[in-house]
Amino acid sequence: NPELEPEKTNSWEIGADLKFFKNMLALDFTYFNNYSDGLLMPFRLSGTSGYRYIYMNTAGMSSKGYEVVLYGKPLQRSVWVWDCYFNFTKIKNIVEKIPDDLEYFNIGWGDPWIVAMEGQPYQSFFGYDWYKDENGNVIIDDDPESDNYGFPLGFDKDTLVYLGKVNPDWVLGWTNNIMWKNLTFSFLLEYKKGGDISNETRGSLYYFGAHKDTENREQGDEVVFEGVKESDGSENDIPVVKDADWYFYGQGSAHSGQWASFIEDASWLRLREISLTYTLGKGILGDEFIKGLDIYFAGKNLLLITKYSGIDPETSLWGASNKQGIDLYNMPGTRSYTVGLRVDF
Repeated sequence: NPELEPEKTNSWEIGADLKFFKNMLALDFTYFNNYSDGLLMPFRLSGTSGYRYIYMNTAGMSSKGYEVVLYGKPLQRSVWVWDCYFNFTKIKNIVEKIPDDLEYFNIGWGDPWIVAMEGQPYQSFFGYDWYKDENGNVIIDDDPESDNYGFPLGFDKDTLVYLGKVNPDWVLGWTNNIMWKNLTFSFLLEYKKGGDISNETRGSLYYFGAHKDTENREQGDEVVFEGVKESDGSENDIPVVKDADWYFYGQGSAHSGQWASFIEDASWLRLREISLTYTLGKGILGDEFIKGLDIYFAGKNLLLITKYSGIDPETSLWGASNKQGIDLYNMPGTRSYTVGLRVDF
């Protein structure tokens, strides 16, 4: 496109770097506010043109947030030293502008879609949801003559609705270094609050009847869907069996197009890293050529606490792209252990 222009960003930030009690306590605080305009977006072209897309300067997005680092030394005695850091990050990315003739712009095809829509967070999930009443309750088909009796009435295939967002509300890290004589013990805990993930692995396994949740699908394994009856709005109390018809032919899997049931909270608490290091004193080998010698053990991703029903919410099917938050037969994250010897000359 010969009319392309550089993307432009206006930004400002304010912060403070404060230290107290002879550097025993420190606070580093930053607030930033960015607005990017003329962002490049790819638009489909007719294949007869010889090209698939054309890029145009048509989008705008704001990014606001806080970054806080709190440092403290709770203990400093002869042979004992304890340092700790708290890192807090909260970033809010909002799509401020897309072309006037578009309701939304799809930045990630799939189930569900990941779109950019004015006024919504960047990388938002949009898809199809159950029919619901004005109070947000799922409407249950209570017509005894219906083949769908006792199940959700269905979902609106003509209306895409907001289902969640990929990016977290905030992230907190806690780093500790505890030293005793020549021994140092360190660990890093991370907590991520908010953000969502599409568990398409679960939705796909429902379809094939291969998920553990689908093992009870015979008479005597009745369940009652949460919701209200279509006829009078009363609380649903109709027991049904989630049989093969529900998972394979019905609306019980992600392959049916009903995506809302497979969007899950991606919050987690993680022991990101742990290490134990023993430092031998200078000249321990009687050779001044060697300035330092450390023997260490380290482990990464040793503990994960999450409500996510999949393996690990920290995953991405499409790698480093706009399409994040998708778990579809993804490989699980690795847990690693390292034993090493570090020499300084």
